Amino acid sequence: MKIYCDHHICRVEGEREEMLELHWRLSGTANDKPFTLMLRDPNGGQMIWTGLLDHVERELGALFPIEVHNRPEPGPDIDKIEPVTLQGIDLREYQQAAIRVALNAKRGIIEAGTGSGKTEIMIGILQWLLDHKRIRTATIIVNTDRLADQTKERMIARGFPEGLIGVLKGGQIVTDRPLTVAISNSLYRGINSGWSSILSLLRESHALIFDECHHLRAESWANIGSICPAEYRYGFSATPFSSPLGTDLLDLQCIGIAGPRIYRLPAWILIKEGNLAKPEIHPVPSNGLKIDTEIGDWATVYREGVVQNELRNNQIADAAIWSYEKGCSTVIFVQHKQHGHLIHDLLTRRGYEDSILCTGGKEVYVWDRGAIRRRKWELSQLHEHISSASISICTPFLDEGVDISGINFIVYAAAGKHPRQLLQRLGRGMRLKENSVLGNHCIVIDFLDTAHPYLKTQSTKRLKVYRDSHLEIKRGTSLLKEIYSNSEDSV
Repeated sequence: MKIYCDHHICRVEGEREEMLELHWRLSGTANDKPFTLMLRDPNGGQMIWTGLLDHVERELGALFPIEVHNRPEPGPDIDKIEPVTLQGIDLREYQQAAIRVALNAKRGIIEAGTGSGKTEIMIGILQWLLDHKRIRTATIIVNTDRLADQTKERMIARGFPEGLIGVLKGGQIVTDRPLTVAISNSLYRGINSGWSSILSLLRESHALIFDECHHLRAESWANIGSICPAEYRYGFSATPFSSPLGTDLLDLQCIGIAGPRIYRLPAWILIKEGNLAKPEIHPVPSNGLKIDTEIGDWATVYREGVVQNELRNNQIADAAIWSYEKGCSTVIFVQHKQHGHLIHDLLTRRGYEDSILCTGGKEVYVWDRGAIRRRKWELSQLHEHISSASISICTPFLDEGVDISGINFIVYAAAGKHPRQLLQRLGRGMRLKENSVLGNHCIVIDFLDTAHPYLKTQSTKRLKVYRDSHLEIKRGTSLLKEIYSNSEDSV
């Protein structure tokens, strides 16, 4: 088998049995549909992502001789890379180490959680590449308008001239700058529409950076990566892979486009070193509700066991009120707006009229009681509210792309089992705390739902995520007894 490498795609030639074996190793199902990582060469051959080269050699090297041509060369030796200096901040040693590893590898995924300073790592990489004339252009891909604005603002704050940075997002197209922060959806639409400016932007970028790179599992993000031949390619995410070792097909697609995981900053290490706030998980035992086990419809189970579970909603409100009275910044995470409205009305009836329900997509909206009216808020208003002693009920729009600090009490009311969403939400409370009433800690109230086997399974899986992430789980604590001491639904 012969493999001819470019920066982003490799052309593969081989005997029939070699190509069949390669196709078998890189094919299967994803999202219950047939899926393959093999790419078709317009000239009739077969291709693979360059980031899969190591994986293919490991899988097939013992079966066939593999001859690799134009293998990507590494960057500068790690020991010869001097520390990067950014304006307004002293980079931590682990950030400097991540930058050195990335520059040496030229491609790869950096796993770093909320509050770890991954944006500064990204900016540091770009700063070094530009200073040493390794690149002249770069594209940074994000998934929301808010994140695009935050990224550009952070780059300017760290010393990049504003005139150096273009933006591609809804209603704003500036692609003639050396650096471009681009929304994935805008790029994808431009590619499908054949816009020459978008195609030129990607084809002429010397560096390609994917923020929240777990989205590379999506076809739209993968198409972006297939067009850009950038030599330097990086992905950043707190939870880049769905499988523990990044070995399912869609995880391999992420690796193929951005490269393998080259640096990992587990939250528990950053907590141990004092770089993140320490979360304490306090599971609330079941309140005794039972749902007919014959009901197999998940929407019905979730509605009766979570959204419209009056006992549970009162426990949510009790926890939020307790933390508010202690002077905490409290966020209640819900999955659906309807659930948020029910809790918001409950808090308002109990006298906490300054609590808010915020939802959003491209815009942030705050709802009045009764879901009658909504007001558009600037992100700075939301930040100010959440960072103060307050109660905020938030839907999933807060999961990504919102840089908010000061949260020290989380009520996880959403149920569910997805590790990425759970850890993203917990990360909102793990930023370093200054002058917090709870110290450098974040209290997390979760619920051990047992009303139906579906809910019980999800509760068990959430506990496993906490344990696997080395987070402290506290059962039957004096804190819970204090919160629910005056409640009819005491635990």
